[in-house]
Amino acid sequence: MAKDAPTDRTSATRSRDHSHNTINAGLNGFAQDLPADRVSVRLSPNGIYNDMGSPDYREQFLHTAKQMNALKIGYLHIMDGLTHGFHAFGDPMTLAEFRNQFDGALIGNCGYTQEPAEAAVAAGHGYMIAFGADYISNPDMVERFTNGWPLSEQAPMDVWFSFDKKGYTDYPPYTAT
Repeated sequence: MAKDAPTDRTSATRSRDHSHNTINAGLNGFAQDLPADRVSVRLSPNGIYNDMGSPDYREQFLHTAKQMNALKIGYLHIMDGLTHGFHAFGDPMTLAEFRNQFDGALIGNCGYTQEPAEAAVAAGHGYMIAFGADYISNPDMVERFTNGWPLSEQAPMDVWFSFDKKGYTDYPPYTAT
């Protein structure tokens, strides 16, 4: 709801405040059972899924991050990479932009490798960086990073995103050849 492109909305429902109110309504529902610091929000400002993207994406997402900061949510998870495509309405958003709006735990994700992940954390842009598909095909990723071992090639999505037995547990740890 932080983007105006996926649905056909009237100008009254296209505002930043309306988008935030939609997210806030969901958070208020959770707040009946959980304190705000036990709830997180995940944003995909650069994504293209279902034709996402809008000319005002930067303003929408920074406004939302600022509002999430005011609510003191547990963490904000930002899909700031471009591995799943980019809507091209402007320059891609970065984790650093969100750090300027959100004081809490900020997690970056999507296409990071070891060096950019470590640099983002060292610079204070993120509290941590999450690894998804690369971690699935490298269950010993921490050891690989620590020892400078190469990562296994990422498995295709249809292998690890399926209902078959093959997938999440089929990847061996690193062995020197």
